[in-house]
Parts: sequence; structure tokens; C-alpha cells
Amino acid sequence: MPMANRPEILKRWLGEVLGAAPRDVLPIEDVAATPYRYVAFEYTGPDGQDYLGEADGKIPPRGALATASDAAVAFIGPDYRRELLLIEWKYSEEYRHHRLSPDPKGKRHSRYGDRTFAPDGPIRADLNLQFSDFLREPFYQLLRQQLLAWQVERGTDFDRVRVLHLSPTGNRALHHVTSPAFRELGGVQQTDALAAFRSTLVDPETFLQWSTETVFACLAEWEDVDWFGALAERYPTLCLTKTV
Repeated sequence: MPMANRPEILKRWLGEVLGAAPRDVLPIEDVAATPYRYVAFEYTGPDGQDYLGEADGKIPPRGALATASDAAVAFIGPDYRRELLLIEWKYSEEYRHHRLSPDPKGKRHSRYGDRTFAPDGPIRADLNLQFSDFLREPFYQLLRQQLLAWQVERGTDFDRVRVLHLSPTGNRALHHVTSPAFRELGGVQQTDALAAFRSTLVDPETFLQWSTETVFACLAEWEDVDWFGALAERYPTLCLTKTV
């Protein structure tokens, strides 16, 4: 949140995350509505469009009933391409004993089934996976966010849309492979849910994964990040210095 109205700090942080600093960060929220315009929260895509057919053509609500990323930032990359980064973060979530609610009307299949293995879609069609294999968390959520990134890239002037997934190193349960079909993909045993999902992508570079501690460690060294001390006091295990 503090970076939402400090584009220079946000630009530096993106450089740490992506390995190359953007040329510029772009406003993503309406400047007339909020001064915090460089980071959007509970983001469902630009222009209020219903990219995944979840809101019957209406503006998808933020925070419920539609696929959203926890945050999103837009920028001009070092190669001058317009990019969008959808950011999802976890803390204590784990899905080993989680089951999705029943889908008696088949809404999940009708909304996402055909898109999952579309010829130009993000998911590989050569792994003998079925849409039903994604109906266990965290795979269901990961799939929807990747589909959202794909549809936004197709339907807007963004040249590239990627997903960045953040979670604490200590939350090992989050990485449990909950869907049996994902435990072996392409003849390779999978022991990490996020790595397994990434291996299903046509372009694995559209899904980025960092630990929370690592991705924010650089802030401890930046003198103009005057809020890091408060974060470190509240979340000591998530705010390590870069040298740790």
C-alpha cells in the first residue's frame, strides 16, 4: 500500500522482482478517485470488463464472486512493452484438507472449462490433464488467475500479463500437491504444488514465485522506505534483511 503513491519506490522494487527495472510505472487506478493510483487491490482487470464471464456481462465485483488478484501494477518494461503484473499473496493458507463446494449446475465447467485448454490458452494440452483435475485448491485458484492474465493480455493493449505469487517460506503446507493428477506430470514426480502448476503452462515465465521474505528484503536497505521498521516490528519473520 505505501508504494501505491510512490512510483519511484515501486519502480525500484519491480526491478528487484523482475531482474530489470521498468522504464516507468503506469497509473492503474483512476486518479480522480484516489491518490493511491499505482497499485490496484482486488483487481479483476482493466475497464471493468467481465473477462471470464463471471458477472453476466456486468462489472465484476471486487473481493467476491469474480476472479481477482490481491494486487496489480502496470508498467513499461525495459523493452518498451506495456506490462501488467497480477500479484497474489498468501500467509497461513493451506489446502491439504480443503474441498471445493459442489457445483451442481456446472458453472465452473461452463465458465472455465473451454478456456482451460483453448488452443491459444496458457495451459499445455499434452499432459493428459482434465479440467476436473484443477478442481482442488490451490490449483483452481491458480488456474483462474492465469486465465485472467491470458484474457486481459488478449483483450487489452497490454503486451504481456504475468502472475506473481508470494508466500512465506515457513508455510510448507501451502505447497502440498492436493490433486492426484498433478503428482506426476510428463513423467516427472511433483512434490511442490506451485512448481507443478508452473510446469503445466505453455509459457512458464508468465507465472513467477517468490518468498515474501526474499522479495521485500531490499526495502530494509532503502532509506526512503520509512515504513519498513513498522512492518518489521509487526511481522518479524516476514521482514528479514537482504543479508539474511
